[in-house]
Amino acid sequence: MRFHNVLLLLVLALLVVFGIFNWNALSFPHTVNLLVVPAFQAPLGLILLVTAGLLAVVFSMLVSYNELRARAHEARYLKELDAVRQSLDAQEASRFHQLREHFDRVIAEVQARGAAAGSSQTAHDQELIEAFNARVDRVRDELAADIGQLEDAVLRRLGGTSAAPNPNKTQPL
Repeated sequence: MRFHNVLLLLVLALLVVFGIFNWNALSFPHTVNLLVVPAFQAPLGLILLVTAGLLAVVFSMLVSYNELRARAHEARYLKELDAVRQSLDAQEASRFHQLREHFDRVIAEVQARGAAAGSSQTAHDQELIEAFNARVDRVRDELAADIGQLEDAVLRRLGGTSAAPNPNKTQPL
């Protein structure tokens, strides 16, 4: 139970206990003047006791009404927040979708460029490899010729006139 409900029950219980213990005094008739109607005889204590009970009930109802109104506002705000959250989720999903499409486009472009460049790059690489191999062959041939010329020159200086090596003799390197 809520605090104000417990408090209301406590106040009403105290009023009932007070009324039971003081019934003779509360029910004693007095002259009551309400300004609107002529004066009459009524138990003034009982009127005050009932009025106090009614005031407690009315204030409790007002508190309950305010709580209900606050809950209604809270529910409305929660609905608005949920609508805003759903809208933001939809916008975020849309942004993710756009980002994914952009990435897919960029990846497709890169792959297309890579495929186009890959075939031309492969041909270009093949040309470079062939040119390199031709250069290596040319340098090898030039080195072999230079080594042959140096060998002939060394052999002539050492006294040998033949440029061809003797198979029976071991030649120094």
